[in-house]
Amino acid sequence: MAETLRKYGVKFGYENHPEKSIQEMTDKVGAGDEDVIGFCVDTGWFGTFSVDAVAALRAVSERLFHVHLKDVAAPEGHTTCRLGAGVVPIVACLHALQEMGYVGAISIEHEPEQYSPDADCMAALALVQQVLA
Repeated sequence: MAETLRKYGVKFGYENHPEKSIQEMTDKVGAGDEDVIGFCVDTGWFGTFSVDAVAALRAVSERLFHVHLKDVAAPEGHTTCRLGAGVVPIVACLHALQEMGYVGAISIEHEPEQYSPDADCMAALALVQQVLA
């Protein structure tokens, strides 16, 4: 896969969902080919599985290609909520990304099933812009 990625000038970022630890994440990606195979981290799944999101970001920092900022209401579930209102330390994650010198893409992810997330996403963008200013 790495050879094909290099041939076309693209990267593959593995997104964590079922992994319940940093080790499980890194085991999935394996060693080598760090220039084209890395991570697209979803912080919400860290909250779901009670994984230390800041430690996880730091652990994969050399291979971090993209970040989905997501918060969840409580561990053991995956009900998303406004950034900063749940169990994921969103501000600490943003500070860690700054300290690591991360300059890649950051997206805001929120998918409630009972209402439009527009207001929550606008508040989330304001929070992210304030912290990263």
